[in-house]
Amino acid sequence: MEIIHFDLFNLHLQEPIALLTNWLIASFSFFAFFQLKRYQTIFENYWKTFYLILGISMIFGGLGHLFFHYAGIYGKFPSWTLGVTAGIFSSFAMISIWPNEKQRIHLKRFVVIKSLLMISLALATRKFVFVAIDTSFAYIIFCGYMGIQLFKKGFAGMNYIALGVLVLFPSALFFGLKINLHRFLNKDDISHLFMVGCIACFYLGITRTDKNQLLAAQK
Repeated sequence: MEIIHFDLFNLHLQEPIALLTNWLIASFSFFAFFQLKRYQTIFENYWKTFYLILGISMIFGGLGHLFFHYAGIYGKFPSWTLGVTAGIFSSFAMISIWPNEKQRIHLKRFVVIKSLLMISLALATRKFVFVAIDTSFAYIIFCGYMGIQLFKKGFAGMNYIALGVLVLFPSALFFGLKINLHRFLNKDDISHLFMVGCIACFYLGITRTDKNQLLAAQK
């Protein structure tokens, strides 16, 4: 994959498209965060926290790409850590309305242990693949599978959350197979665009879920 380098204000910078696509994710995340400020349920508050942390993560992510010449791989660590943290809150949101109360406790513990393990491996090995594994697991199992099951149980809006996972799926193919369509649209950029579609579907699902159902499920 060709890395785009350029100089600006005597700084040696790179990957301008990665900066733009990361910040596109951040922009939608902050939009969703502020739109959700009026909601009061635990489910919605977890999602609100997810969008806030994801937005901050993507700001750092764009800067990590842009200033790689100076910070190296360590400049990406804040984004990786915050990205995994955001995944914890999206998982917690779905778990909060899972009908089996005993399973909720075990699932939350599993999410925390899994995420701590993955981010530790990512930082120790300096490999993003562990962050990708953690994110994929969080979205596929907790947003995808649980979203479908909750939709079957009558939770309106959960179909959009499950759809978000489906929208994100092609990004795994581009990233895993290292498919770069153009020097200005590489596998990372494409993955980021699919991510925007994914979190937009999540937002639609959150806003279409009946608050009375959420309150009843969280008792």
